[in-house]
Amino acid sequence: INLDAPIWSLIIEMRVSLIFPLLVLYIKRFGWAGVAVALFASFICSKSQAALGEVTDGLVGESLAGALLLTGRYVALFLLGVVMAARLERIKAMCLRISPNLHATVLGGMVCVWMMLAYTKAIGPHRGLVDVFSGVFTMYLIALCVAFPKVSNKLSGRACLWLGDISYSLYLIHMPVLMSVFYLLSGRIPVIGIIAVALPAML
Repeated sequence: INLDAPIWSLIIEMRVSLIFPLLVLYIKRFGWAGVAVALFASFICSKSQAALGEVTDGLVGESLAGALLLTGRYVALFLLGVVMAARLERIKAMCLRISPNLHATVLGGMVCVWMMLAYTKAIGPHRGLVDVFSGVFTMYLIALCVAFPKVSNKLSGRACLWLGDISYSLYLIHMPVLMSVFYLLSGRIPVIGIIAVALPAML
């Protein structure tokens, strides 16, 4: 993690993949009510990890209990993905019934809330609530992207599809590439030049 911070999520994804069929069955049985319960459980896991004395915005569990609670914090986010896949057509229909102006207002408000949380450093003390907000915000963004044909068509272009294909690999390697370029070029060229070199190197 010290060398490549994004890989912290791999262990979470591996653990959740082991129980993923159970998550699908859970959603088939309980639907949105099951997601609501899971979001509440995610919040409880975050608070419980803090009660153990572990850093709630840390990337790893410091004990077995902490590792399980850390994983529990993110199960609800996978359930959001499951319920969205299972009920995509209904979600799209619901989005299309709402006016674009209202969508723009809601989206702008959610962006403002996220920026406020980030810049006031409120994420740490309220990690559980931020996890829930992040999951719902992400689900809303995805719903908007797939519900409106014009947006969906633009995001289905070759460039966007290519970026989608490489997105997970890019997530995993962007940090060491960026740090390496900064290490090699810092003090030799301006920061904007370093970024200009690092971005194509990552891609």
